[in-house]
Amino acid sequence: MITAGVLSSSTVKRPDGQSHRFRDVVEQIPSPSIDVYPQGVVPPAVARRYEDAQKAMNAGLWEQAIGTARTAVQVMCRLEDVKRGRLVDEIERLLEKKGAELPELVKSMAHRIRDGGNDVLHPSDLDWTPTSEEAEESLQLLRAVIEWLYAMPARLREAEEAVEGGRMTLTSTVEPLPPETLD
Repeated sequence: MITAGVLSSSTVKRPDGQSHRFRDVVEQIPSPSIDVYPQGVVPPAVARRYEDAQKAMNAGLWEQAIGTARTAVQVMCRLEDVKRGRLVDEIERLLEKKGAELPELVKSMAHRIRDGGNDVLHPSDLDWTPTSEEAEESLQLLRAVIEWLYAMPARLREAEEAVEGGRMTLTSTVEPLPPETLD
């Protein structure tokens, strides 16, 4: 597992062939914002891993981006107090705990992040180097999982409270889908 301590002392080879300490490279990159989510919804430990993964992506450090995205998924599991073990099992327990709140697709996304991280952290092909597309996919999946686990439930709770408080009606917030999306 990639941890902050490992990342800070790791030497990484950039796509241009130069070697750098990971933290030296990452600290030069502006911090990406996770502000697209409602304030205080994403736990700080998850937000920090997301931001580190995004910084690694911006620096062209694909392996670190993928590995850190995997770490974010594991942090999500640990924050929900699921029984520790293999990450594959932790993800299953997390999604069982969340129950019907989450579609099967979220489970698939979390496992794809785990698989990508495993390829980086436990390489079987020592010559394999992830691409920017693979790293970007891990981050897109991570954003989607964060959205489903944290942001969407918070937005739905806010909407429910607004409806119950008379500040909003359900019909006032629902826009009909354009006809072309129904085909």
